[in-house]
Amino acid sequence: MIGWLCLGQVFSGMYLMVTNYIFYSKRTGALSMATLFSGSLNLALMLGLVGVLGIEGAAISFAVACGVKFVLTWWLASLRHPMPWFEFRKIFSWNRL
Repeated sequence: MIGWLCLGQVFSGMYLMVTNYIFYSKRTGALSMATLFSGSLNLALMLGLVGVLGIEGAAISFAVACGVKFVLTWWLASLRHPMPWFEFRKIFSWNRL
C-alpha cells in the first residue's frame, strides 16, 4: 500500500512542476476542469476498488487519479505555453553539425 501512495505523491510532485506553465499563461480555466475530473475519477475508483481490495484499493485509486491529473495538466501546459519536450528532430538534426 505504501508503494501506491508514494507513486501518487510522485505524480502530484510532477503535476506541481508543470502546472506553473499554465499559471504563467494566465489561462487556468481548463486546469480546474482537469482537477475536477481527476477528483471525480478518484472518488469513482475508490468506491469501486475499496469493496474489492479494501484499503489498498483506495491507495490504487489515489495513484491512478494523480497520474491522470498529471498527464492532463502536462497536456494543457504544452497547449498553453509551447515547449520543445518532444522536438527530437530539432535536437538531433544533422543540419546543426
